[in-house]
Amino acid sequence: MLAKSRRHHLSILGLLVALGGCGVDTEAGLDSGPAPDAGPANVAPVAAFTLLRNLPLTVALDASTSSDDHGITAYAWDFGDGQTGTGETVEHTYSTSGCYQVTLVVSDAEDAQGQVQRTFRVITALGSDGSEVALEGMPLDGAVLPRDLETNEATITLTGVVPTAEFEAVVVRLSRGFEIESELRAELCGERFILELPLAAERVERRIDVGLVGLGVGITLASAENVMAGDVFIVNGQSNAVAGEFSGSADENLSPFVRSFGSRTENVDVHRADGVWRRAEATGFRGAVGQWPLRMAAQLSTRFSIPIALINGARSGRPIGYFRRNDDDPEDATTNYGRLLDRTLRGGLLGKVRAILYYQGESDGANAQAHHDGFVALHEHWRADYPGVERFYVTQVRRGCGGQVATREVQRRFASELPNTSVMSTTGLNGHDGCHFAYAEGYRELGDRYANLIARDLYGAEPEPDTEAVDVGEPRLEGNRIIVPTTGDASGLVVEDGVEAFFTLSGGTRRVRAVRAEDSDLILELTDGSDPTGVAFIGHARAGPWVTNRRGIGLLAFLLDL
Repeated sequence: MLAKSRRHHLSILGLLVALGGCGVDTEAGLDSGPAPDAGPANVAPVAAFTLLRNLPLTVALDASTSSDDHGITAYAWDFGDGQTGTGETVEHTYSTSGCYQVTLVVSDAEDAQGQVQRTFRVITALGSDGSEVALEGMPLDGAVLPRDLETNEATITLTGVVPTAEFEAVVVRLSRGFEIESELRAELCGERFILELPLAAERVERRIDVGLVGLGVGITLASAENVMAGDVFIVNGQSNAVAGEFSGSADENLSPFVRSFGSRTENVDVHRADGVWRRAEATGFRGAVGQWPLRMAAQLSTRFSIPIALINGARSGRPIGYFRRNDDDPEDATTNYGRLLDRTLRGGLLGKVRAILYYQGESDGANAQAHHDGFVALHEHWRADYPGVERFYVTQVRRGCGGQVATREVQRRFASELPNTSVMSTTGLNGHDGCHFAYAEGYRELGDRYANLIARDLYGAEPEPDTEAVDVGEPRLEGNRIIVPTTGDASGLVVEDGVEAFFTLSGGTRRVRAVRAEDSDLILELTDGSDPTGVAFIGHARAGPWVTNRRGIGLLAFLLDL
């Protein structure tokens, strides 16, 4: 029922049937025996009616949809203008246009009653073309609307004003193909209207139409095509977050259910002019999200039957300072941070980003402290400007393109230093050209690593071993060997021949001559000499021997004291 007020909120109402019961009365202390069978209690009738308005100021009302278990005997109408009527179907003409509350009371043979009220508008003539209507909240074509995780729905809230009110109602329809799935309407009985349309989060494209109706005629105010509800992820960093097509294509992951909003560009004018949703692509800048993010999103979308929105703001060859926030104006479009935040805002995604994935550090070289301080500040600012983010994922950079082991050690520690943060390795990926990755054995596998990790962290997938990167605890020197305990979910360690060449020692004269696994520990066998004071796993560029878990996810590079 719509109340007559300055705001009207339309919802779909169900019918409530009240069920009666029987009881037995006895006097205290007396056995009165079984009570006589009084039969079932009478159930009050349910009042309902349909409304037709095809003539000026005139309504036809039909109460045949009312119901009762023994039949309805009387129908009493109050038309809301001081006039009344009786009968299952009636017609009534009002003297002036406006909103009226009609009340129907139905009675059954035992004088039980049911009542329903509806407020609606009648008009004398159809209004204009609707161009004066101020409509807000209409989604863009192709939008992925963030879902509510509890309801698995997005809510489209449409508000507006119809100044002339020469229409009866605002109607919104949700369609799939040529089939109308649902319809909501708000009678124009106040200064503003509001309609809340639920949109299920599933891999289905739907159309939304909003229009005005009056005297059996409708006009369209706005439409949106191919709208869906789903989840939102942000990617940023430098060239391995750009993740272009260095060797091999990621096009196997193209999907209408993985989309992006706006352009990845440094040109402020182009950025501001682009407010379009597109199918996500691996390369370019309009709709480009990178190869491994596209793979990750396609895997998640298919596995959980959910559309995915990806916003990628990465820029090649930039140190961490390039990505910092302008604290005086976080939305400053002259900054990378501001453009990414602005795209999230204009896409209607702010407050619903599930995770931010960051892959950068090569350009910071050996300046580990600058990288540390820059990322800690970014993490703090993301938490402030992207409320509700569940997890932050850092990809540890690879040897061969900058990013010395001290910087990689800083990245490894982010998982324990910062809340809700995980670190993924890039070791174990053989499709590496010395700086970037091929699609096969490179970005494809990195996308799979993240898809499996996010499935566990954010989608409640059954935890499986060997989903995390192989991390380490504090090493200890025992005689002629160093014991490096590993941490995480590895079901077993795979140590390939020759990997000892990529473990280094600091201080002393000993060297690592062999590496083996013993349960969840790495055992580094040492040559003779004076004792070292530190140990590191530096990894290497391109293909080669690795320490991995049984799924092939590699050991994080580390630099630790003994």
